[in-house]
Amino acid sequence: MAPKKVDKDEKRAAIVDAAKNIFARKGYNAATMEDISVEAGIAKGTTYLYFDSKDKLFLAVFDWYVERLMGITLAIPNGTENGAMVKIDQMMDKILRSMKQNQDIYPLFMEFWSVAAIGEKRVVFGEYMRKLYMRHRKVIGSVIEQGKEEGVFKEEIDSEAVASILVGAFQGLMIQACLEPDMELERLVRILMTNLVRDLAITEN
Repeated sequence: MAPKKVDKDEKRAAIVDAAKNIFARKGYNAATMEDISVEAGIAKGTTYLYFDSKDKLFLAVFDWYVERLMGITLAIPNGTENGAMVKIDQMMDKILRSMKQNQDIYPLFMEFWSVAAIGEKRVVFGEYMRKLYMRHRKVIGSVIEQGKEEGVFKEEIDSEAVASILVGAFQGLMIQACLEPDMELERLVRILMTNLVRDLAITEN
């Protein structure tokens, strides 16, 4: 019987998935390659064939995290077929859905920040974080600019500033939800977005 062919991409994804769970449960410093291998159900040597250090595996998990977040934000259509108000609603729905689905991995976000803030990894992870926030701000800012062009948002609104505030607010809510799992995230996000739209929108006199 011929040996079973190993799908390397599938194996790599399984290791990253196992690492995600271990880093979220144990934290970066306490996690070991042995822990991750056991979680993945493979030999430690196999893990090292794909990732020769815990740092590289942690970076792979961060890449996964970024792509997951960007997949949510970038899922908002870029064109003008949908108006800015519709896109704001879509954005809120996607963010709420993401927060509900990903609450178990919020501790990962805390781990990324703790690693990004100290030591040699600060440069690498700091740059990743900067690019992540920049991409989010660009998407949100473009929706606000579209609203200004459509005449539904006030012309004097600083799109970049509003986008920065929104990104900061969402990240702040994620941190609080990590510390307070029973926090009413959906209600808070809806309050935030309702007040945002009210302040952005041109009102009829």
